[in-house]
Amino acid sequence: MGVSSVSSVFLTTSGPQVSLVPPATAIQNIKNTVAQLDVTGGVSLQTEGTLEQQLVKEISAANPSANQGTIAVVADDLDGASSSTQITNDLNALIRMVQPTVGAANLTNTINSIANLLRVQASSSSTPDATPPPPVSGQIATTALTGATSLTLTSASGMTAGDSLQVTLDTGQVFYTSIASIANNVITLSSALPSQASNGNSVSDLAGILTNQTMLQNTANAGDSTVTLMTAAGISTGDSIQIELDTGVLFTTQVTGVNGNIVSLAENVPGTATAGNNVADETNPYQTINQNTNLGSTSNTVTYYATITPPANAGTSVITLNTVGGMSVGDTLQIQLDSGSTFTTQINNIDTTTLQVTLAQPLPSAANLDMGGSQQVADTVQLFPTAAPYTPSEQMSNIFNLQINDLITAANDTVSLSQLTTDIAALSLKPLTNSQFQQALTTLNNLWSSTLPNGATISVLA
Repeated sequence: MGVSSVSSVFLTTSGPQVSLVPPATAIQNIKNTVAQLDVTGGVSLQTEGTLEQQLVKEISAANPSANQGTIAVVADDLDGASSSTQITNDLNALIRMVQPTVGAANLTNTINSIANLLRVQASSSSTPDATPPPPVSGQIATTALTGATSLTLTSASGMTAGDSLQVTLDTGQVFYTSIASIANNVITLSSALPSQASNGNSVSDLAGILTNQTMLQNTANAGDSTVTLMTAAGISTGDSIQIELDTGVLFTTQVTGVNGNIVSLAENVPGTATAGNNVADETNPYQTINQNTNLGSTSNTVTYYATITPPANAGTSVITLNTVGGMSVGDTLQIQLDSGSTFTTQINNIDTTTLQVTLAQPLPSAANLDMGGSQQVADTVQLFPTAAPYTPSEQMSNIFNLQINDLITAANDTVSLSQLTTDIAALSLKPLTNSQFQQALTTLNNLWSSTLPNGATISVLA
């Protein structure tokens, strides 16, 4: 593009040739401007207009083809945004206008990310079983002294190792623990009794996945290995627990012990959590949960691991695991195949007696090998979401729609536009289950995936 003279803080010149501002510079400028729009309660109409024009200049400096109407819509959505998620998604929409996508892998990730914003959720993969089995009641047959780690019951029928257990103590208090193992009518406890429980005292076995909500009674500081709660009712050793830090992060770990309202943690608290902050606990379901690699996570997700009991051959839709702890119908499973590749599917059903999991799609090849001692199955779920899923406005949905359209047509200019419109619309016309969403993504990416040259650069021009 030839010009005689250009003077601008956004463009640099070398003789008559204009050089565009690099994406990294433009992105930093955009972030600075967005921070001024991100003000609680919004900014004045005049200020919004000024900042909007500033965004136009910053984005056009790196991408002269950028659509100014798109920038105006995003700026309006940013003004007084109600959540950090909304701000992040709006900011990413602007950044995509100045930062080219390079290569097939990055294009896939970008399209998948935008598609997730358009998707209408059918159900949450983190939702506990809707109808857990009813509690099983029993009575102590032989008095258990303080410190006892086992109970002899009149009957343990219907109880399962891993279930949460409530034991009535002689003090009248209820002690919460879980069942480590069962032999006839003798139950081994995951934690010792804090005081005596006499012959005839009641016990209650809580099978299934139950969530207990409470708050911190005392402030927890970084490095603390215990927390004091308003109530520890329903919480037992082995449970997953999440604590809301003052930063807003949900700290995830396991319960290693319960003494009154004081709960011991497997990992120390990573930051301050003020009294009154929320705490959520998910009871240890069915069997001990193997989540060791995720202890101390600073996200609000937790990954449960299991190994497959062979045979699990190609074509099977039912696999037997060593534990289904933490898993729920609808969760997404990643299964390591004997070939070394990873197969992703969803859980259609769980049999907690046989530990069998029914898959939404059959295994494409065998998954019988130990893989060197590593876990073969991983189930990552969001246990305790603190807010409703992000739902973009109609105008922002249209922008996300256009950005997917631009990316795919740039990757394959022979794509059928009517087919592309139909496939994008499928993401938001009706609620989609995890399986349906994965199928919709596959269909969408198939429109371009075989035509993009390696290393190709794709830009969003809308």
